[in-house]
Amino acid sequence: MTGKTAGETAFDELATEARDPSATDLDLRSTDELVRLMNGEDSVVPAAVALARTSIVEAIDAVAGRGSHHGGRPLG
Repeated sequence: MTGKTAGETAFDELATEARDPSATDLDLRSTDELVRLMNGEDSVVPAAVALARTSIVEAIDAVAGRGSHHGGRPLG
């Protein structure tokens, strides 16, 4: 038994939450290397968003539709 809830277990299984093998020695890297690593990772975001665009639109539309039943608030 891990002591984790189902939500925590599901979160741990997301690819976005996986450990990055190239980032295991961050404490040993120079500031310049860390900034280059962050900048490189940031450059991946636009392509990932483009690939997930349809799912993102569907999620936004679902939340917006639900919000209209709660006085325009997405959570109610």
